[in-house]
Amino acid sequence: MHNSFSNESDENSIGWVATTDLFVLSTILIVGLSFGLVRYTSFLSDQLRECKKNSPCPPPIECPPPVVCPPCNEEEVDLLKEEIKKLKLELAKIKKTLSEKETKISQLNFEKQKLQMQLNERDKTISELKKEITELKDDIAELGNTANSIVALRGKLQNVVFLFDSSESMKDSGRFDKSKELLSQWIKNLRMDRFAIIDFDNNISPFRTELVECDEDNRLLAASFIKDNIEADGQTQTQTAIENTFEYYPEVDTIVIFTDGRATDNNGRELTKTEADKIRAWLLEKHPNVVINTVGIGDYIHKTAGDNNSGETMEFGFFLQMLAKKHNGVFIGIADEEK
Repeated sequence: MHNSFSNESDENSIGWVATTDLFVLSTILIVGLSFGLVRYTSFLSDQLRECKKNSPCPPPIECPPPVVCPPCNEEEVDLLKEEIKKLKLELAKIKKTLSEKETKISQLNFEKQKLQMQLNERDKTISELKKEITELKDDIAELGNTANSIVALRGKLQNVVFLFDSSESMKDSGRFDKSKELLSQWIKNLRMDRFAIIDFDNNISPFRTELVECDEDNRLLAASFIKDNIEADGQTQTQTAIENTFEYYPEVDTIVIFTDGRATDNNGRELTKTEADKIRAWLLEKHPNVVINTVGIGDYIHKTAGDNNSGETMEFGFFLQMLAKKHNGVFIGIADEEK
């Protein structure tokens, strides 16, 4: 009996030992797994912290509050639809107006092009007209030179003074009207820069007291002055006319004297040859560069000038010829027509 109890005790001891060993092993396994899990968790935490450190995460996105639609009002909806319809109509009108404006702008651009073409044509025409005017001026200048050559006057003909004898004797043989017509033609056609006219008899009547430009207007005014203002009367005060010429027109460079009578002094007395020589000497001394052209009208060859007291006589034509010769001018004789 003792042996049996002993054997049973041994078996129980062996079973308890085995159970104890299994418990110990399980405990060790659980502890090992727990330690490994803790280590792994710590590793993951370290990795997460490293990740946040290197690449911080963006803040969380906050969602907007939900839109709460008000309860629909059918009347307001209809009003909005009507307003939209009106706006669409206005938009259509604006588009139509814009299209019309664009069409108008296109038409205006076309008209602008047409006007520009017309302006170009006009400029071309103006340029051609200017060219023609220049050519005409050249022709007129050439005609003026021709006229000067035909008349054969000498001098610069820049500042010209015409002295016209309107004494009583100019009425003889129709010479007065012929002389006025000749003077008018010269005024109209001679090429000059400036000119003046002095009508002389007992009195001195200048066309102007200063030289005027030789343009078309002044030529016409001078022609009217010759026609309407010069009348034949009185004596031939040539000396006074010459003196007044230099008083009124100090810049004169050419003088043309029209006369048919014998020269007289300021008192109307006929000049003697000695007195006429003194006038020529005075002119040569005071105005040596002024060219004097003389035009003898009528019976200038046979007339003589003299002083009853001195007995000196002077052929009238000789006085005019010498006056022109001494002043580098030309003498032109116009005889009366034979009856």
